[in-house]
Amino acid sequence: MQNTTTFLRLTYCGELLTVAILAAIFETDMLPVGTIAIEETQEYVFSLCSVIITLISIPLALKLMTFKRVHALVQQSEQHYRTWALLRIVLLSVPLIYNTLMYYLLGFNTSCGYMALICAVSFFFIWPSDGKMRYERESFGNQEES
Repeated sequence: MQNTTTFLRLTYCGELLTVAILAAIFETDMLPVGTIAIEETQEYVFSLCSVIITLISIPLALKLMTFKRVHALVQQSEQHYRTWALLRIVLLSVPLIYNTLMYYLLGFNTSCGYMALICAVSFFFIWPSDGKMRYERESFGNQEES
């Protein structure tokens, strides 16, 4: 159990560190801000994609362990839990990285910035711990059957 939690925490922190490094690279002008020079309609499409992937991934990541099929697998073994918890981290980190990149590449696009902020806040709800792992492996199935 401790091994799984440690692995998930390292992955979790690694994803947040990746975003922090990415932001630091742009903030220190190692990479120029606004490098993608595109038309307004193309920028709108990038912003729309940002909103769509964020609105899909956050609820999916936060609710993932309560799906009956996922919960049944998670109850079987700790390895299944590790896989699904890792998927949950990835579901939040992909839009976080995308939104952060688009924020800087599009020249401080505010909608991408807000979506990145929302993803970053959502990250705090999936912090891996032993207690959370026990709860997610046991409790959700009992709640749904009642």
